[in-house]
Amino acid sequence: MYLLRTIGLGLLLIVLTGCTINAEPLSIQEASDQGLIDLEFKTAGTAGSVLVMTVTGKTDRSLRITIPAGLILDNQTDYHEDMVLIAYEGRLDTPEDTYIQPRALVTQQATARYGVIEAYSLELYAEPGAEADVYAFDGFVDPELQRLIDHLALQSSDEFVGKQLAIWALTDNPDYDTISEIIEFSEHDLAQARTFLLAAKLDPTNYLLFQE
Repeated sequence: MYLLRTIGLGLLLIVLTGCTINAEPLSIQEASDQGLIDLEFKTAGTAGSVLVMTVTGKTDRSLRITIPAGLILDNQTDYHEDMVLIAYEGRLDTPEDTYIQPRALVTQQATARYGVIEAYSLELYAEPGAEADVYAFDGFVDPELQRLIDHLALQSSDEFVGKQLAIWALTDNPDYDTISEIIEFSEHDLAQARTFLLAAKLDPTNYLLFQE
């Protein structure tokens, strides 16, 4: 029997008034590949606003870090779940904060900045990520999953369980009984997952989770 997995937002989202800073937009992977930032990820859970990134500027250029939907983070710990990035959620003053400020993450040389990313597990049967895990960029998801991810990026992060169910339907295709042993979800979550698939022009009846 599978160990019941707990998934959650990890951090409490609140709306604060923040100013927009003019800075050069650059995706997180481009900034890292070009050696413009030092970067570290820590996970606070499996689904939702659960990845905290620490970004330290290595140049006097002011960069506004962006998150491309569909980018894969490969967990370097064997049997721990890989993650797919959905959207940038906001800033934290410190890594221990529980309040996400809706402010852009703009780099400053030799200064650590902390941001939260909405992200989801790509592997139902893998172990949840641990705080000490290290991640590496591993390209983008396949075109079919990318269609779903692009739609999910436009939806409220409050529906994180439905989003995760929809993603796992594509990546692992579990049936209802199997997934019920691994995570807890409601009929509302299942209905949301179905709605997400339909909106991405994917037929839910092709996946075991939605078959009678």
